[in-house]
Amino acid sequence: MASVGGKADLDNLGKIYAVYTGGFIVFVIGLAIAEQMGLSHLHDRQPFLRPRHLVIKTISSGLFGIPLGFITIFVVSRMTAPPSQEMQDFVESVRIPKGASTASSHN
Repeated sequence: MASVGGKADLDNLGKIYAVYTGGFIVFVIGLAIAEQMGLSHLHDRQPFLRPRHLVIKTISSGLFGIPLGFITIFVVSRMTAPPSQEMQDFVESVRIPKGASTASSHN
């Protein structure tokens, strides 16, 4: 398994952010086009396109989705290797605002 968080990852961080940002922008543009075409309201006009077995109530999605999300985060964090010390140092350096020497409390 390739190591995650090494010097090469830090050097390519701009490219990685660009790919994620570009993908998000394409996704939002696709949603806007679908909205303009009326695809978001298609199921209101065509009842046969609205499967009854896929209807999920709002409270049900929260009651099942939130615990499932936490379980997924826990399992993935246990299955992956911890980041390298270099990556941990990088994250700590990003957390401290420019001009501050250490993190401070907001009391």
